[in-house]
Amino acid sequence: MKLTSPDFRILHLALLVATAAFFSYGFNAFKVTSDTLFIEHQLDSERLVLDGLLHGRAQDGTLTLGKYDRPGLKSQDLLAHELYAVKNRGGEFTEYQSQYGLQLILWSWLAALNEDVRFLQSACAMFMALVVAGFFVVLAREFSLRGSLCFCAVLVFSPWVVIFARNLYWVEATWFLPALVSLAYGKCALHSPRRFLVLLLLLFASLLMKFLCGYEYITTIVLAAFLPLAYYASRLRLDGKRAAVQTVLFGITALLAFGVAATIHVRKLGHGQGLQYERVADIARKRLATGDVDALAREACRNAPDVDACSEGYKKNYGASLTCSPLLLVGRYLHMPHFLPWEDRIVPTWREYVTVQDVTEKMTLAALKGAVLGIGPLRTSLVAYKAFGGVAFPLFVLLAGVASLWRRDSSLSCTLVVSALAPLSWFILAKGHSYIHLHLNYVLWYLLFVPWAMLSLFHRRDKGRSTKHG
Repeated sequence: MKLTSPDFRILHLALLVATAAFFSYGFNAFKVTSDTLFIEHQLDSERLVLDGLLHGRAQDGTLTLGKYDRPGLKSQDLLAHELYAVKNRGGEFTEYQSQYGLQLILWSWLAALNEDVRFLQSACAMFMALVVAGFFVVLAREFSLRGSLCFCAVLVFSPWVVIFARNLYWVEATWFLPALVSLAYGKCALHSPRRFLVLLLLLFASLLMKFLCGYEYITTIVLAAFLPLAYYASRLRLDGKRAAVQTVLFGITALLAFGVAATIHVRKLGHGQGLQYERVADIARKRLATGDVDALAREACRNAPDVDACSEGYKKNYGASLTCSPLLLVGRYLHMPHFLPWEDRIVPTWREYVTVQDVTEKMTLAALKGAVLGIGPLRTSLVAYKAFGGVAFPLFVLLAGVASLWRRDSSLSCTLVVSALAPLSWFILAKGHSYIHLHLNYVLWYLLFVPWAMLSLFHRRDKGRSTKHG
């Protein structure tokens, strides 16, 4: 098939997007976040993979995530890369059993070619960069180039996306891959039963891949994958009965992917001694929204030597997270730190110019006033930018909502709601996890609410192509 001039333009821009994304994810090339946060974020999770690689295969041939205890050695998480490089296998190895650990298998294959952790992280960053470039190619055929670039720019320059992208444990690309599959193939599949079956198979494979790498954020990832289908169904004015049937089939596919992943996981946990679904169920109960902490504690500690002590420990560790108000928790997630790129890099400026010993996010008004009065216009602008970061996300949510109503585009408006439901589903249904992991879960707003909102804000009607709409 002969490529037209617009096709070449899209491919050239996609190459630029992939290149920018790779250098941002692999090296923090645009310095959108602090070097400390970029290097040290989630090293404790990445250590599960690196120590798993050091441990190698067990007698039954399986690879297992986990950590060596290395007695007497402090700050092991911060030293994870160094310990891996010198092949330190000190102490006992403790398995991490909360997931199957497919990512460990994938990285072991690449480590056979080059076991340097920088090579592995670069491969992980490239995977995510290719997914973002894939989004651009598909979006540019459906929307304007400006809107498509804005969608991808959010993913390339977001501090939250960047600090996860190269992490060998999280493999962030697997979060976005199901949504890309739906976006790329959904439009042509909705009117063809055969093509829709192919789409379901592709979604099953991509969701299974994610679930085998971990159960975190599964409700958000499934709803993000449904978002393009909801958009196409609305845009193409799909028959209501057909849309309902396809929605049910999509849900069944997601449940099947989860069921297969859980079965593979429990077979590994059983070590050939049968299925142990109750262990996976216990993992889930610690994350779900519930108020019956006493019942959960009794269930979790039923086999403990000292049931009372175990129950008290369980309630101490998980009680607050499982009984907190979902509305209050969502409110906390609306106050997003690190929403603006380069925001973190202004902190050293405060420490240099503000006459206080320790500058934190809870900086007092008096200290901020002293900073503004004591520095020049450029530094004042930087401090103002940092201060604006505290309210930027709620304002962005408000702006996106108002703009979607003002444009009177029902397809974009409805799917903007779906995109917001994706992160909210995890914040509410898995509030036990969200309460504890405030240092992680803000990233869920990018699956796909923030990028889709940017697309809605900056997409413009192209009169030259009927497939593009405002």
